[in-house]
Amino acid sequence: MQPVMAGGKSAAQYFKSSSSLQLTIDYIPFAAYMVNYNFEITWYNEQARNELLGKFESLPADIKGRNVLTYLLKGPLEKSRGQSRGVIQFFLLLAKAAVT
Repeated sequence: MQPVMAGGKSAAQYFKSSSSLQLTIDYIPFAAYMVNYNFEITWYNEQARNELLGKFESLPADIKGRNVLTYLLKGPLEKSRGQSRGVIQFFLLLAKAAVT
């Protein structure tokens, strides 16, 4: 199965007809979010909001209130302990590497 790009073209068709490489995060077909170096959410898609982070209207205006661990611990992922534990361990390993 080939990935489908914007406009319904396959990746091969898109790159043959395009003169430059274009990347987008708008069409990621699964839950995805982006965090900065302080683990504060800077971007998310609707699937991540519904499945991982918890249903909220919008992120707080103050970036300090956007800590991803807070959202993961309070969101739907927290109810499935096995998955949330792995995700949290991953973030803790990243934090430890950033501190040392």
